[in-house]
Amino acid sequence: MQVCPVKNTVPFAARAAAPKTEEPDVTQVDGVKMSMEDVATILRPAPKPSHVAIGAICLGAMAVAAGRIAYDVASTGGVGLAVGTVAGLAAGYTAADWLGGHVHHFFDNYPAKTGDGFINETAAIFQTHHDWPHDMSESDIWHNTQHVGKFLAAPLVGLAAFTGAMHPAAAAFSLGALSGGFLAQAFHRYAHQKNPPAAITFLQKTGLAVKPEPHFQHHKHPDDDYCLLNGMHNGWMQKTHYWRGVEAGIFKLGEAVGPNVRKAIGGTTDSWEPIAWKEYPSTRAFALGEIGEQQYLKQWADERAAYHEEWKGNYARIKAEKTAEAQRVLSQNG
Repeated sequence: MQVCPVKNTVPFAARAAAPKTEEPDVTQVDGVKMSMEDVATILRPAPKPSHVAIGAICLGAMAVAAGRIAYDVASTGGVGLAVGTVAGLAAGYTAADWLGGHVHHFFDNYPAKTGDGFINETAAIFQTHHDWPHDMSESDIWHNTQHVGKFLAAPLVGLAAFTGAMHPAAAAFSLGALSGGFLAQAFHRYAHQKNPPAAITFLQKTGLAVKPEPHFQHHKHPDDDYCLLNGMHNGWMQKTHYWRGVEAGIFKLGEAVGPNVRKAIGGTTDSWEPIAWKEYPSTRAFALGEIGEQQYLKQWADERAAYHEEWKGNYARIKAEKTAEAQRVLSQNG
């Protein structure tokens, strides 16, 4: 299993979602003009029972844990305990957004999306999403959440079972962190939809779920804005060039351990450079301290303008393929 780094992967340039233009993202299917989001919906298969079961287990466990925590706080009484419990929940939710950003950064940048195994298959999901952002609509909500749900189901069930043995604030922190991890992919899905459910729109407006516009920035320049739950950390991370520091640290660690250790861990002796470095020379140079911030930001803008042109050609090909596929589906269904 090759984990890092990546060779012969789709360039970030071809993985950046289209910036908004005056021209709507529409096509013709069976003589009817429709958006590419609608095309993706036509291609959506029926939900798999196993995916629905995973989601139901996670949501059910979250509800039970929340109910037990609320009962413990109410039965014990005390404003201090209530405040501490709410603070614990908020801290867990905050941690989920931060940790989720690191998971997203890893799969976007390091594993190869070719090959067998969970790491590579998950990388394919993350990286192909930049080629075809409407893939979230091409699959159902249960499919979107089952990737993380299958790992969080057991911890959530355990939390629901043993909430009573924990301090309410600690249980609330665990609930915020685990539920945030599960909900991040659901909120990510709805950030790509033009008309999400009213409840999701409310969560977006209140800052509990990631909003479409901020998430769009990640697709516009995929080397930043990785946090997907509500994106509360994206602002300071971008201002402080947080991810450049993370990338430099990983690269230097790889150089320190040497090629043999790199091969043992990642299946290759190549240096641990993220995709962002390979595609954006200025990002690499700035992360390693070879150029200053002013020069970096200038080159950063120029590089992304050029890469978007490359992305448009790639997206046009995918758009034509998906349109033809939707046409076949409608023809087969009469």
